[in-house]
Amino acid sequence: MIEQSQNNISRKVIIIFSVVLIVALAVAVCEAFFLHSVNTKLVNTNESLINTQQQLQTLQNNFSTEAALEGKDLISKVGGLITLPTNEEPTIATVADLSKLQGQIFFANAQLGDKILMYTNANKIILYRPSTNKIINNAALDTMNNASAPTNTVPKK
Repeated sequence: MIEQSQNNISRKVIIIFSVVLIVALAVAVCEAFFLHSVNTKLVNTNESLINTQQQLQTLQNNFSTEAALEGKDLISKVGGLITLPTNEEPTIATVADLSKLQGQIFFANAQLGDKILMYTNANKIILYRPSTNKIINNAALDTMNNASAPTNTVPKK
């Protein structure tokens, strides 16, 4: 009877161990499927991010190229109207908000879309209107910082 009792205990231990082993294997398999699913999503997301990054880089390169070409074209047009400094590239801006220019005499005749070319080394600023291909104003940059009005050096007819 002791032997039979030991056999029953051994069977119960084997059954319990088997059930625990089966449950552990089931959990491991489920975890493997879950981790595989998460890994696949991460790989797909990473590939998508890489594609988006490449598209952004292409757009940035295209924008930089277009901006450089537009800047060269603008300098060429303005250079046909007035002698420009040749030893530096200007900082170029577009008038987009007239309210920010109020009270500045240099920009008194500015309109939306006008271009501003600033040559810091040459101490020169030019206000150009692409729509009419005319220089609206130009002055020395240091006069922009003074309370006095910059001298308009556009020749008068």
